[in-house]
Amino acid sequence: MKVVNDYINGLGGYSAIGKRHGINRSIVRKWYHAYIAFGIEGLERKKGRTSIYE
Repeated sequence: MKVVNDYINGLGGYSAIGKRHGINRSIVRKWYHAYIAFGIEGLERKKGRTSIYE
């Protein structure tokens, strides 16, 4: 959630936030759009996948 919060709070663009957290900018974008579309549930762990919470 920290990654998404950083983006929402204007602490950088996808690239800057991705670099800060050690992830690809496309992941930041994906998580942000999942949060906008589905809220916190859009970021919850899915069976067989790794959690995206930080």
